[in-house]
Amino acid sequence: MIPEFSFFKKIILTLFSGLILGAVLAFAALNLIGLRNGLVSFGNWHSLALTASPDAGIWERAWIAGHGLFALPKEAAIYFTRTKDDSGKLLSDKCTYIISGSDLPAEWWSITAYDEAGFLPQNPGPYSLTKTQMNQSEKSWSVEIPDEKTINLREAGNFSLMLRIYMPGKIQALPITVVLKACR
Repeated sequence: MIPEFSFFKKIILTLFSGLILGAVLAFAALNLIGLRNGLVSFGNWHSLALTASPDAGIWERAWIAGHGLFALPKEAAIYFTRTKDDSGKLLSDKCTYIISGSDLPAEWWSITAYDEAGFLPQNPGPYSLTKTQMNQSEKSWSVEIPDEKTINLREAGNFSLMLRIYMPGKIQALPITVVLKACR
């Protein structure tokens, strides 16, 4: 005798539900739970302390692999990312910002804009602000973005900024602010 068709429906439904639940829990573990132990923050700048480290656990390695960060060890470079201005609002290509700061304890640094998908914006650039563009005789600096000489935000959507600090000294604070000036 052939078992009832509803029995097979129950098995398929159970397997499908298990796959969906597993995918949701894996996503939550990678994006909400797994990174709290290795996250370093200075205001709205965030970094994964174990990037390129043999001490990184399974969650940190999975997050790094999923976000495509090909990173150097922390002795060579530290990477900080932000998606919000200093008031906590998402960064948007429809707004103008003032990025201000002072020199960092590093050989060189840069700030690069990435679009919503994590890629360089689909525009002719430029995409970055660098230490060498700032007046080295001044202790502090300030730049308005978007700007045709530093960072073009056209087609960036809700973008992120990545601060790369190469050959860093001891980082005790990040003296770089991103203040909203105006939106259109």
